[in-house]
Amino acid sequence: MRFRVLAAASARHDGHLRGLATNPGEKPGPGVRYHGQVRILGIDTSGAAASVALVESAQVRAEERLPAQSRASRELLPAIERVLGRCGLGPGEVDGFAAVRGPGSFTGLRVGLATAVGLALAGGRPAAGSSALDLLAEQAPADAGAVCALIDAGRGEWYAGFYRRRAGSLERQGEYGILTVPALSASLALPIVLVGPGAGRARDILAGCRAQAAIAPHTDLLAAPAARALERLLASGAVPNPDSLRPLYIRPSEAERTRRWPTTHSASSA
Repeated sequence: MRFRVLAAASARHDGHLRGLATNPGEKPGPGVRYHGQVRILGIDTSGAAASVALVESAQVRAEERLPAQSRASRELLPAIERVLGRCGLGPGEVDGFAAVRGPGSFTGLRVGLATAVGLALAGGRPAAGSSALDLLAEQAPADAGAVCALIDAGRGEWYAGFYRRRAGSLERQGEYGILTVPALSASLALPIVLVGPGAGRARDILAGCRAQAAIAPHTDLLAAPAARALERLLASGAVPNPDSLRPLYIRPSEAERTRRWPTTHSASSA
């Protein structure tokens, strides 16, 4: 497997991803229509539970959890090689590449997305991304009318997405956002199901409030759900262009805030 070439392709594309915070939507991809069984490689480096999975016909054929996030950049390509190897496949036999586009670790997102796009471009395949919040919300029980997906954002805040079930499917209500404790408490005044790695801490903090929230079990391994999302997209006839894949940051990185601070500080001190 020519993973050295693929690593170079993903590294080149990482520069294109830096600083981009919105998804402009899917563009027409390669002139290929996908029918029947497709093999999708999913990549998730957005959080602490990074993973790689190969999905075919919605079934996970192989999956691997990556080590600590700080090592994800070194371990990602070897993990992909192992996952494909267990299925007896090379990268050219994969029909599409899916990545979790955030929110989460800024560095982790760039590594995962650049790798997915590099692999897709190298093989002339489609690539698409899914929001981690959407993938978590989909894990809520089928009878949950209102759902809040939560990811710990640090500093006493959460990345959040609110959803309501209509006609059997979840629909996101409004934009993704960042919630503080008071905002979260106000948002949970009505019955709602919390899901995601930030749900447990939110419940503990809000224990003394009148929040009407239940906690749903979930998996943090989102590579396979992301792959299934792309599988459904291809089945619908859409073929997403890898160049449309963008990270979902929600808030500026620490580096961006640091760059802004001296100017603001100087102005206020003048």
